[in-house]
Amino acid sequence: MLATHVDDMLWAAKPGYEDRVQQLLDSYTIKTVESGTFRFCGREVIQLPDFSISVRCKDTTEKIEPVRYDPKGRKQLDLARDHEIAQLRSVVGSLAWVARQCRPQLSYGVNKLQSVCATATLDDLRFANKLLQEAKESSGDGLFFKSGLFSWNKMEMLTITDASFGNESNFRSQKGRMTFLTGPESFGKNGMGVHLIGYSSTIIGRVCRSTMQAETYALSDGVEESMRLRAALADAHGVFLRTDWEHHAARFMRNLWLVDCNSLSDHLRNPTFTKCSDKRLSIDLAALRQMIWLTPDGELREDIGPEQPDMVRWIDTSCMVADCNTKRMRSDRLSECIRSCWLDLNPTDESILCKMKKQKGRAALDGNVDGHDMNDHE
Repeated sequence: MLATHVDDMLWAAKPGYEDRVQQLLDSYTIKTVESGTFRFCGREVIQLPDFSISVRCKDTTEKIEPVRYDPKGRKQLDLARDHEIAQLRSVVGSLAWVARQCRPQLSYGVNKLQSVCATATLDDLRFANKLLQEAKESSGDGLFFKSGLFSWNKMEMLTITDASFGNESNFRSQKGRMTFLTGPESFGKNGMGVHLIGYSSTIIGRVCRSTMQAETYALSDGVEESMRLRAALADAHGVFLRTDWEHHAARFMRNLWLVDCNSLSDHLRNPTFTKCSDKRLSIDLAALRQMIWLTPDGELREDIGPEQPDMVRWIDTSCMVADCNTKRMRSDRLSECIRSCWLDLNPTDESILCKMKKQKGRAALDGNVDGHDMNDHE
């Protein structure tokens, strides 16, 4: 497999097949050939003795200079000056590049800063410097791909999406998506080996009226991106047909959608489609349901099971790794997932206890209401 960028090449081959690549290299004037540890397009690629691969941007991150400004006599909501905004754009642009390459933990903060650059305040400058400091403190972090986790010829895909609700300016919502590769038979498991291959954090253009609406838009965006990645992988395996690429790619690789919105999961899994008052939302839900409930021949499935190409599953919020792409929060769970190449879908003890307390409170409230109604009846 070989990838090119302008005049740089990146390639990998199984032992015994290096001569095929060498034939291609002999056709060009190659200055240097590096293997094991090297830089490619600003990224530091390190292959370990067990063939695991680490991708990071440590040097680039540590070279970014903070925004220099004088806060004396100025309020946090005062507008930044022109030269300060110019510095802010430089910092945000550099952090955005690092985030796209190998640091999904920075995606939300970078996206938030990109939306305020033109009208930045001193508080935005402070936040940019704080985000840069956090990036430098963990500059050695990046993406990690563990060797032997699953077979190249037997893979499945995970699409994990999440959304905030009305937390951004003008009551807009933020959506985050992540796409993982995993091994076969992972649909019903609570733990699986994974490789992160795609992620994003963006503002939802429309103001959402409910959490379900924001979650639906986030899932639609995540599923569409995973469909493109699935088609690219099918093409790499030689099983891609352009005339009917969606169905051929779906037969090649299954895709499990993970959401922490129970109402969205229940709606998509319900055999009966119920329209919403918002027509746009109903259309998006119908499009998602079509991928789950319709066969490649256009027939309606009688039931849905783990053997079909696309399936949705609800997970607890405490194990949602895309949560840090929708709001400002710690990204420890995502960092551990990337570092260990293991996705844990078991809810935390704190989450379980919190749900038990809420259930107990609702049960006590229902009991009081029933008793009050009975006394009134008497």
